[in-house]
Amino acid sequence: MLSHQLRSKHSVNNRNQMKTIKQNFSAMALFAASALFIIDAGAQQSPQITQERLKEAPISRGLVVTPVLKASTTVLGQPIEYTKTDSPEVVSVTQSFEKGGETGWHYHIHSSHIYVLEGTLELEMLDGTKKSFTTGQAYMESVNTWHNGRNKGSGPLKLLVVSFIEKGKSNNVFGEVK
Repeated sequence: MLSHQLRSKHSVNNRNQMKTIKQNFSAMALFAASALFIIDAGAQQSPQITQERLKEAPISRGLVVTPVLKASTTVLGQPIEYTKTDSPEVVSVTQSFEKGGETGWHYHIHSSHIYVLEGTLELEMLDGTKKSFTTGQAYMESVNTWHNGRNKGSGPLKLLVVSFIEKGKSNNVFGEVK
């Protein structure tokens, strides 16, 4: 019995030591990775962190990363171009459409990231091309292309729209299609 208790205690100690080693190794790896960002003095430096603080850093747990979109072109295959401005701004909004609701004909100056939170979105282009997106799908908005977005589902439609634009300017151009 005593022999079993000693082995159990020894096993617990080994597990605790292994956990400490893993935490220290993770902290050292994080520190080493952070140091790589400080190679060029002219480059933007990452925030400094002390060794003591790194030792306190938890190992990632309870974190699930789910890819939503990775794209280098818009929904129409146009290359994505970043906004060229001295005053950039990120605008993030949700849009809600009632059943049958629509945006009206418009186009965008810059591409935006669109994520369908709920419902079914149908995009119609001037040439009659239609594309549909449902809950959980995402795409990069087309630029300089007239289109209309409609709620084609049986219930509400809700979108998350993230735009990288020039501060104080709209990304949307509305008007009559000629």
